[in-house]
Amino acid sequence: MKPLLPLFIFFSIEALAQQKAALRFERIGGRVIRSAIMEDTSEQLWFSTDMLLHTLEKRSGNIKTHQLTVSEKKGLNQRAIFANPLWRNGDTLWAANADKGLFAFNAQTKQSVNYPLLQKDSAGNTIRLMYNGVYDQKRCLWFASGNGLFSFNVHTKQWQHFMKGHALYAVAYSRDTLFVSEGKEL
Repeated sequence: MKPLLPLFIFFSIEALAQQKAALRFERIGGRVIRSAIMEDTSEQLWFSTDMLLHTLEKRSGNIKTHQLTVSEKKGLNQRAIFANPLWRNGDTLWAANADKGLFAFNAQTKQSVNYPLLQKDSAGNTIRLMYNGVYDQKRCLWFASGNGLFSFNVHTKQWQHFMKGHALYAVAYSRDTLFVSEGKEL
């Protein structure tokens, strides 16, 4: 009977921890988490709701809210957008939006810079990025799209387009290899 007691206490503590975390997330005003949840090296969780970017400090439980904006015409008519957090390097968090490209959000200054994807398809339509970009541990963020594979060099701030015309649904990175999904093929 003694071995069951520590096991029972372990499950009770786990249930309490899960309940406490759920209460913390209620402080974002009932908004729905619409993105991946990314943890950075400072033990902060980053996630997005409708048009806001949030950080949850794991140790204190404090939630901070940030807004990413994009200008429609030369600094006028700014509006908030949804972006999926991808990777944090120092004070810069990189987040992606399907229509507006990449955002570099400075966690100290609370300012963001937009790096739009300007390439168009053969009909002149905007090419949309898939939200789940990956970092290759060297210099590029990679994205699948309905018209090929895109990379963004975080040092040169330049986009490149590969596999044009291929409808890609997902991208993953593991051990110096980039994997892309095209329907039922990897």
